[in-house]
Amino acid sequence: MIKKGTTAKVVLLAALFFFMVMIGGCNLVKMNPEAEKKQTVAKIGEKTITKQDFNYYLTLTKINAKVQGQEFPTDKEQLAQVNSQILDNLAEDQLMLQLAQKEEVKVDEKKAQEQIKEWRELLQGDLGGEEEYKKFLQENDITVEEFDDFLKNIDINNQYITGLYEKITKDAKVTDEDVVKYYQENTKQFDPSTVEAKHILAETEEKAKEIEKKAKEGKDFDALIKEYNGKEGIREAADLGEFQYTKMIPAFSEVVFKMEPGEISNPIQTDYGFHIVKVEKKNEKPVQKLDEVRETITEQLEQTVKYEKFTKYTTENREKIDIKKYPDKL
Repeated sequence: MIKKGTTAKVVLLAALFFFMVMIGGCNLVKMNPEAEKKQTVAKIGEKTITKQDFNYYLTLTKINAKVQGQEFPTDKEQLAQVNSQILDNLAEDQLMLQLAQKEEVKVDEKKAQEQIKEWRELLQGDLGGEEEYKKFLQENDITVEEFDDFLKNIDINNQYITGLYEKITKDAKVTDEDVVKYYQENTKQFDPSTVEAKHILAETEEKAKEIEKKAKEGKDFDALIKEYNGKEGIREAADLGEFQYTKMIPAFSEVVFKMEPGEISNPIQTDYGFHIVKVEKKNEKPVQKLDEVRETITEQLEQTVKYEKFTKYTTENREKIDIKKYPDKL
């Protein structure tokens, strides 16, 4: 069962994108002249995707923006980017569906039928209630009954995608040796120790050394933060609070976690610039033992292995299927 809330909303709208290309006969948008509707905007294998199919996706993108409280772009360049992304998604979704059907993935239509009510209630909540929901559908030239059919197909196509993923990745496993190796190579990830620190981030090493000199001569670091905050050549001057090693970039944490409370650092160079850091407090704790994190590591590695296997499968099969897109027809 899909969890209600923000995650479910994103899943619903993403799933809506997926199945629309497979469904015809429901007028989500005001149709352009017949000839334009039939223009081919993409071809995936033997499946032709028309301008009308694209318009379904475009309408659903607008629905997504409305539900998320976002303004749909009107700028010509931004709209072209949106159209290009929609066409890419449309082609990819059609590819996934063809692969699922090729692998003879099974779906449960009864389950999909039962899912309709939950999807409908979710959208009604997003759009302000049942009447607003009906009004919104009417404005898009679609009835509640027609949209119920769409909702059913959301679940059917989710089943196709999930089934394909599970079938292709079912044999993807990790060994205990893999888990041990990962733990040994990523010990810092399992260290709950923290540091409380403040820093001033300068654009140049010269500016950082100027700040370092003042700090090490005894000037109060909070006063230095106030002095340099907002000045030219200073990217940040702030209290970083309490953080673990892995919350900061390695080049930063590697130095800071070796410092003692009250110590002022030399300039620490990172991709952001040159940091002068004062450590306020250290909270050292024992590293979690392997047995405490074995299950977490195993799940993480299995997800990675499955993702890599599925990506390899889709890449190889994508090369076997002729995919053509015609963005100039949009």
